Amino acid sequence: MSYNNTLILVSGPSGSGKTSLMRRIMSNEVVSFTTRAPRPGEVEGVDYTYIDKNTFEELLKNDGLAEFATYGDESYGITAEEFSNKIARGNAFAIVNIDGKEQLERLWENTVSIFVYTSGEEAKGRMVNRGDADASVAKRLSTFTDELNNMSFYDYVVENPNGDFEKTIETIKEILRAEGVIL
Repeated sequence: MSYNNTLILVSGPSGSGKTSLMRRIMSNEVVSFTTRAPRPGEVEGVDYTYIDKNTFEELLKNDGLAEFATYGDESYGITAEEFSNKIARGNAFAIVNIDGKEQLERLWENTVSIFVYTSGEEAKGRMVNRGDADASVAKRLSTFTDELNNMSFYDYVVENPNGDFEKTIETIKEILRAEGVIL
């Protein structure tokens, strides 16, 4: 495994556009496991690997997770195997919360962390447009301010306002090029 490969850790509130942005920039995504049900349009093994809570607990108990976090009533994590496979292929990115970011930074030295945000109103609109249930939108917006308070812990902070998606992509590419990440 090449320790020169960079792991890009991307966080931000729900609806900030972090996943859509990074998928336009890079293809080597470290895919998380989750205990939540798929949203409309999500694809098994692409967006997440969906597992039940018992399976998640087994992975946790057997040290099978490189990182894990609880968000609301659901659990999320990246298996050690998934992490190793993706970082061995080259530069990779992972969508994580602050806890996952900190865990992966301890695991892998060569990281770049980026916090992506937008306004609360824009985030709400994006969640509604992607088909999130009203209760899910309300729950995710309830943590919006707390998540924004974490941005100072990241190497870079990038705003993703509505209408500037291509400009935001270019901003992230510039950051990655400045960090020596070959795209």
